[in-house]
Amino acid sequence: MSALTADEIQANLEFEVGQRYFRKDLHDVCGGNHQPGISPVTDLSAIFLFGSTTESQYGYRDEWLPNDHFLLTGVGRDGDQSWNGLNSSLASHHEDGRRAFLFEKVPDREPTVVTYVGEFEYVNHREDTIPDRSGELRRAYRFEVRPVEGGSLSVPDEIEDAPLEELYELAEQASPTSTSGISPTGDSGSSGYTRSDVVQTFALRVADGVCQGCGEPAPFENDEGDPHLEVHHLHRLSDGGPDHPDNVIAICPNCHARIHHGTDGDEFNETLVQRAESLSEQVA
Repeated sequence: MSALTADEIQANLEFEVGQRYFRKDLHDVCGGNHQPGISPVTDLSAIFLFGSTTESQYGYRDEWLPNDHFLLTGVGRDGDQSWNGLNSSLASHHEDGRRAFLFEKVPDREPTVVTYVGEFEYVNHREDTIPDRSGELRRAYRFEVRPVEGGSLSVPDEIEDAPLEELYELAEQASPTSTSGISPTGDSGSSGYTRSDVVQTFALRVADGVCQGCGEPAPFENDEGDPHLEVHHLHRLSDGGPDHPDNVIAICPNCHARIHHGTDGDEFNETLVQRAESLSEQVA
């Protein structure tokens, strides 16, 4: 896919997931600093985030977490990172009325090319000890951000007890890929479920306490007394995979770790893709 240049970029926040941009041209049109990974864009009340999951010359890298959250390293290449300025601007973007947009660097491209991942929001941050560009260990901030789900949906109050076919239909309508016209609402009569809540509830109901990877019962119960399984997106949200009932499956922590860290993770994930297709055909 070719990257968009300044002549093709609009000075607004209507980005297309998966589209590539020359970073310099993106800033030339929209504003913001060309260098740091956290770049406020004042005129658009936004903040651009730039991550790289390839190995960094400074000995660390950003990373995708199993729940499709992103771990972004703070700004500052030498010595301890400062909380003032760009780093604090990410943590306070909600209070400041700024929307946050995540871009991921395309490796081995000069000038710098980035891929738009989506609108994200701050979850939390932590302090880590990592090397600076001189190789000296220092304090650095790492920010966890997650995809913006688009608000709550008006759904039945007893969603967990809904028939499986009805739950699938609701999850399908809640997906961003749906053309049904369902929209976020703050209706006090709803249970306040997000798109992700509905889709994840569907995946857990289908599994019924049994890991869909290894076929074993959930290894333990959560603090609510329910079997603990983790909902896995078969195609990452960052790769354009939708929050859709056909794109999720509930698996145990061990199988989840196998996908993301095992030597056969990609092959195992493909097996689960086929299994999810079969399950969806039985329900839909």
